[in-house]
Amino acid sequence: MWAERARATDGRVPAAEDPRWVCAFDVDLAVLDLRDASTRRALGVSLARLVGAWSPDTPNAATLTVASVARDLGVEAMIVPSAARENGWNLAVLPLAFDRLQLVRRGREHPPGDQS
Repeated sequence: MWAERARATDGRVPAAEDPRWVCAFDVDLAVLDLRDASTRRALGVSLARLVGAWSPDTPNAATLTVASVARDLGVEAMIVPSAARENGWNLAVLPLAFDRLQLVRRGREHPPGDQS
């Protein structure tokens, strides 16, 4: 999680000024698992393309393709590769499924080593 935060902010936002809510959820959702090489092949995307650069001005075409297919399939969440941590994965829940998440616990946290 902290690696994702560091990549998203490019280190421009001091950690002390950007604590995060860390939540654990129980989920029972229709999930597209991009860890599966055959799924990626069927979508015509590679891991390298999925973690490529992305910005609002120049969105990553591979991620847009996957999002479009996921929407058409009725997918509620995707297991996606981490762009910040090699061999890391994240569960990305689509907004249509937010009301189906069951919060188990939450707490406000700062990155490890931050004394704020």
